[in-house]
Amino acid sequence: MYARLAVPLLFIGPALFSLGLLVYWPLIYTCYLSLLNWNLVSRIGISWAQRTISSWRTNRTFWIAVKNTLLYLLVLLPVELIFPLALALLLQSIAARRLRELYQGLIFSPTVLSFAIASIVWVWMFNPMGGVLAAFSWRWGCSRSPG
Repeated sequence: MYARLAVPLLFIGPALFSLGLLVYWPLIYTCYLSLLNWNLVSRIGISWAQRTISSWRTNRTFWIAVKNTLLYLLVLLPVELIFPLALALLLQSIAARRLRELYQGLIFSPTVLSFAIASIVWVWMFNPMGGVLAAFSWRWGCSRSPG
């Protein structure tokens, strides 16, 4: 049984080693360094982190931030997960295919339009014949003419 497991581990082993060395070790070491009061020359021990973490219990701003985060999570989760799922199920129950496709298109159109409008704005900004960036580069003396 162990022989069958050894072959896949030999193939995936170098990838796991690289992942651990290049991703997880810096992550763990960064978390460790975040607990130190470190100025790139000398390290002052973990007592700074212990004082900071223990001060959270009495820090009013910290608890306001925790409350706002939990409130945001409790409001955002139903709005962005449950409501669209319920709407999709409601749309799926419409028997008329054309009407269902019309509703799906109307609901999806703001997503498509926002990308289309953003791309038009970017094309306008980067247009070399009168775009915003071309006008700024002419005004700053980086190009010969505004167009």
